Amino acid sequence: MHIALARAALVAAFFLPAVAAPARAADAPPAPPANPVAAIVTELELGPGIASEQVILFPLFVRKAPEAPELVAGTGSVLTWAEPEKPVRKDGVTVFNARDKAVLVTGGTVLEGGKRDRMVLRDHVLAPGATVELPAVPASTTAGVRRVPSPFRVASALAPTYLRAVALKTSSTSFVSRFVSHFLEFRGADDARPSLVAVAESPTLAEYCLSCQRSMDAWPKAGVDGVVVGGVTVVRGRVQSFEVFGSNGLVRDYFEPVLQSLAFPAAAIELRAKKAGIPIPGKDDPEKTMAAATAAATALLAAVKKSTYEGEKAGAGDTTEAFAVRTPDGEKGRAVTVGGRLAHLVVFPDDPFEYGLYSKPLEPLPPGDDEDREGVAELVRRGDIGRLSEYERRLLERLGGGPATGPGVGGGTLPPRR
Repeated sequence: MHIALARAALVAAFFLPAVAAPARAADAPPAPPANPVAAIVTELELGPGIASEQVILFPLFVRKAPEAPELVAGTGSVLTWAEPEKPVRKDGVTVFNARDKAVLVTGGTVLEGGKRDRMVLRDHVLAPGATVELPAVPASTTAGVRRVPSPFRVASALAPTYLRAVALKTSSTSFVSRFVSHFLEFRGADDARPSLVAVAESPTLAEYCLSCQRSMDAWPKAGVDGVVVGGVTVVRGRVQSFEVFGSNGLVRDYFEPVLQSLAFPAAAIELRAKKAGIPIPGKDDPEKTMAAATAAATALLAAVKKSTYEGEKAGAGDTTEAFAVRTPDGEKGRAVTVGGRLAHLVVFPDDPFEYGLYSKPLEPLPPGDDEDREGVAELVRRGDIGRLSEYERRLLERLGGGPATGPGVGGGTLPPRR
């Protein structure tokens, strides 16, 4: 169509110069967005929901692959982390990028180590060879302060979406440690660490979301007519996040950290419902739940497409190109770009229910009340017949069931651990 319009405009300009200009102005297609974030957002489409009992994930895709930024995911041991000798900001953490490419560090990255564990507040893009101090907050209770600092490691899961959302909306430095104090009961039986890492990586939480981890394996390669660059996550009927990466490769790199972060809301909503004696949201009527989730995800995509963007000033030595994102109905998010290309965009819908859900302690159910979840025995059984995904293999070893022996042919495989 654009070619036809261009030819028509050319003919008009040649034969009818007196009227050509008004015709071109009226018929020309709209100019592409100048903002690199809006340029991708306007092209996003919503794929069919991928459902498990706890989580529904709607792939976000574009018809044509965007120009991928020269970017590496800051997971695992990609970066070198340390405590600054003279921090610019209390609890700040220094990070060094020894790579020859820029590295994306997502908000909600959890660090275990130093004198106290930390959570990175917002997304940052680190230039090759850069050393930058990033704003962070404590990710343990005060009992987790160490006399002697230990080396940092990056946790396998991002922080729960609730904490990632709060980080964009508050200046408080205690919200993560307060959250941790409410949910220490989720730690493994022999785990005494008073930290977010101990809670988020606990076998108790992992068991809650085994089926969703397996079902979501289709996300990065969902069968859509285009390229998957993100997703809308819905947990127990409640929209958790709208997340877009600059490439399908980054989606794959962050596949496991994002999905593991959903285990907490999946477990918390189920536990709260059981303890209150009310039906677990979305469990009895999957079709109705899917329809409601689809409507919510569609509405959120439409709202994000109408967002406004305001540039943010980076800190000293930080080359991050960042934008505050706001939808017409007031939902807030943040986007970062590198070289004029989108690296990561996230929007967290405001949900008063979640603020109430996480405002007080919540203990796990007694062992006899969890019969509707897959446990160690079921993992061992399916491992013996060769039907474990790679994620389930690793989980089985963590749960003490020993290494699985059969090939993982049942639930697909997660991207390899880096």
